[in-house]
Amino acid sequence: MSGHVLAWIVVVFAGFGVAALGFLAAGAWRRTRLLRWPLAAVLLANAVMPHRFDGEHAAPALAVALFRWAFEDYADPLPAAGQAAAATLGALAIVLAAAAGRGLLRWRRKAPFALPPRRTKRKRGADAPNVGAAHDAANKVQ
Repeated sequence: MSGHVLAWIVVVFAGFGVAALGFLAAGAWRRTRLLRWPLAAVLLANAVMPHRFDGEHAAPALAVALFRWAFEDYADPLPAAGQAAAATLGALAIVLAAAAGRGLLRWRRKAPFALPPRRTKRKRGADAPNVGAAHDAANKVQ
């Protein structure tokens, strides 16, 4: 196994770790609980999306874009940033499609077109059902 393959294995495991931390951090507060899956998907996609920055080497696209923007005056960060943006939009599209599919499945299970149970008027007098001791005392049942 070459060093390049080993480095990408480490990057993938680190990406899953960062996604898990983002998932747990977003789930800690009630207001951000809806953002758990989108945040984890975006973090994972940006951590593992490769960008070939020279003829033989590749690195995560977001890391290449940030490095070129911050440290290299002559390099253009837009191709790597565009690739990172595409990874973000793709991850969000997958999460939204999965959420819509889950919502449709839950909606179909609930049978939304079933009518609610019908309310009936309470019977009074001789047609009323036996209601215990009060009924027995009123009707002088032995």
